[in-house]
Amino acid sequence: MFLNLINRREFFDKNYVGMTMKLIKQTYELVT
Repeated sequence: MFLNLINRREFFDKNYVGMTMKLIKQTYELVT
């Protein structure tokens, strides 16, 4: 998952807020 973010760095930069919120949500769901 993190490797995908690194590989898609340009996409991540363009959608930083959206991707961050999505990542936090996914991580939270995996933990709980």
